[in-house]
Amino acid sequence: MSDLERIDVFLHHISELASTDLIPFDGGLAYINSNFPIIYDMNFLTVRSPGTMTVGSIISACDDILGGRGLKHRKAEVMYQPEGAVLAEGFKKLEGWTVNTLITMKLTGDPDEALVPGVGEEVTYDELRAFREEGVRRGPYASSEEDVRQLVDKNRVWHDTVETKHFAARLDGRIASGCDLYIEGGIGQIEDVETFEEAQNKGLARAVVGSAAVAAAAAGCDLIFLNADDDDWPKVLYRKLGFETIGTFYGYLKTPEGVPAS
Repeated sequence: MSDLERIDVFLHHISELASTDLIPFDGGLAYINSNFPIIYDMNFLTVRSPGTMTVGSIISACDDILGGRGLKHRKAEVMYQPEGAVLAEGFKKLEGWTVNTLITMKLTGDPDEALVPGVGEEVTYDELRAFREEGVRRGPYASSEEDVRQLVDKNRVWHDTVETKHFAARLDGRIASGCDLYIEGGIGQIEDVETFEEAQNKGLARAVVGSAAVAAAAAGCDLIFLNADDDDWPKVLYRKLGFETIGTFYGYLKTPEGVPAS
C-alpha cells in the first residue's frame, strides 16, 4: 500500500470513529456527528466514486442527507482522485459554493531537523483547550456560547478517539501557538496548527510542528503528514521543514447565509 493510500485509509477511519452516524449513498459515505452540527469537518459527504457523480447529484445528496438532518451547511469532498479537480470547476461556477483545495504533505526529511530546541513543548489537552477557546473568541465563526462550545470541544472528540498529543509554544509566558498530533497504526497526523496574529513570524509555528514531528517519530510512526490549504502561505513553511506534497483533495462547501467559510 502506498503512503497516500495509507493516509486515505487513516483519514476515513478517523472520521468514522468521530461520527455518531454513518450514512451510505450512491457514490460514497456521509459522516455525521449530531453533537456538533455546525462543524463542517464532522458533518460531510465523502465521494468515493466521483466518476459516477455530477455536481448536481452531489448537491442533491448533500440536500438529502445534511438537509434531512436539519443541518444548514452543505459539504462534500473528493480525496486523491483526478475527478475532484473536474468537479471543482463546476462548483466554482455556482453562487454560494466555495472550493477548498487541500494538499497532503508528507515529512520526507529527518524530524530532528525541524525541531526548534527549547521553544515547542508538549502540553495537556486542557492547556491547549484554553488557547483554542481564546482563538475562537477572537475569530468570526462563533455567534453564541454554543458555537464556542462546538468549535472548541470538537478537538476533544479526536482526543478521546485516538492517541493524541498536544504541543504549544509561548510568547511572554502565554501559549500563542499550538497543534495536535494524532497517532494510529504507525501514522502520525499533525493537525490544527494555529498561531495568534501577534505571535506570527516568530518561529512559533515552526516550533510546534517540529516538536510534533519528533514526537511522532519517537512514537514509532514511519509516516508523518499534515494537510495544508494550497492557496495559503503555511505550505511554504512546511516545505522548509521537510514536508513534500504527495496528494491533493477538494472540498466543496456552502455555508449558511452570513456565516464565513472556515
